[in-house]
Amino acid sequence: MIQESKPDLVILDIQLEDGNAFELLEQLKPIPFKVLFMSSYQSYMEESVQFAAVDFIQKSQIDLQRYA
Repeated sequence: MIQESKPDLVILDIQLEDGNAFELLEQLKPIPFKVLFMSSYQSYMEESVQFAAVDFIQKSQIDLQRYA
Protein backbone atom coordinates (compact mmCIF):
# COMPACT_ATOMS: atom_id res chain seq x y z
CA MET A 1 0.00 0.00 0.00
CA ILE A 2 2.77 2.45 0.90
CA GLN A 3 4.68 1.74 -2.30
CA GLU A 4 1.57 2.25 -4.45
CA SER A 5 0.57 5.61 -2.96
CA LYS A 6 4.14 7.04 -3.06
CA PRO A 7 3.85 9.39 -0.05
CA ASP A 8 6.32 12.18 0.71
CA LEU A 9 6.12 11.53 4.46
CA VAL A 10 5.07 8.52 6.54
CA ILE A 11 4.30 8.79 10.26
CA LEU A 12 4.90 5.51 12.06
CA ASP A 13 4.42 4.38 15.62
CA ILE A 14 7.35 2.11 16.33
CA GLN A 15 5.34 -0.67 17.93
CA LEU A 16 2.95 -2.12 15.37
CA GLU A 17 0.45 -4.93 15.70
CA ASP A 18 2.49 -7.37 13.59
CA GLY A 19 6.04 -6.27 14.47
CA ASN A 20 7.67 -2.88 14.54
CA ALA A 21 8.31 0.05 12.22
CA PHE A 22 11.98 -0.82 11.82
CA GLU A 23 11.13 -4.29 10.49
CA LEU A 24 8.59 -2.78 8.11
CA LEU A 25 11.09 -0.29 6.74
CA GLU A 26 13.74 -2.98 6.29
CA GLN A 27 11.32 -4.69 3.89
CA LEU A 28 10.79 -1.46 1.93
CA LYS A 29 14.45 -0.50 1.40
CA PRO A 30 15.41 1.70 -0.29
CA ILE A 31 13.03 4.00 1.55
CA PRO A 32 11.68 6.52 -1.00
CA PHE A 33 9.95 8.79 1.54
CA LYS A 34 10.66 10.67 4.74
CA VAL A 35 9.78 9.01 8.04
CA LEU A 36 8.60 10.53 11.30
CA PHE A 37 8.60 8.08 14.20
CA MET A 38 6.44 8.11 17.33
CA SER A 39 6.92 6.09 20.48
CA SER A 40 6.38 6.21 24.21
CA TYR A 41 9.92 4.93 24.62
CA GLN A 42 12.78 7.35 24.11
CA SER A 43 15.15 4.38 23.80
CA TYR A 44 13.97 3.98 20.18
CA MET A 45 15.17 7.46 19.24
CA GLU A 46 18.73 6.33 18.51
CA GLU A 47 17.58 3.48 16.27
CA SER A 48 15.25 5.81 14.36
CA VAL A 49 18.27 7.86 13.27
CA GLN A 50 19.54 4.82 11.35
CA PHE A 51 16.44 5.10 9.16
CA ALA A 52 17.07 8.80 8.45
CA ALA A 53 14.06 9.88 10.47
CA VAL A 54 13.08 13.49 9.93
CA ASP A 55 11.94 13.60 13.54
CA PHE A 56 11.02 11.53 16.57
CA ILE A 57 7.97 12.34 18.69
CA GLN A 58 7.92 10.91 22.17
CA LYS A 59 4.36 10.16 23.23
CA SER A 60 3.43 10.49 26.85
CA GLN A 61 2.76 7.30 28.76
CA ILE A 62 -0.71 7.06 30.22
CA ASP A 63 -1.52 4.73 33.09
CA LEU A 64 -4.78 3.23 31.78
CA GLN A 65 -5.34 1.31 35.03
CA ARG A 66 -5.68 4.66 36.78
CA TYR A 67 -8.86 5.29 34.80
CA ALA A 68 -10.34 1.78 35.06
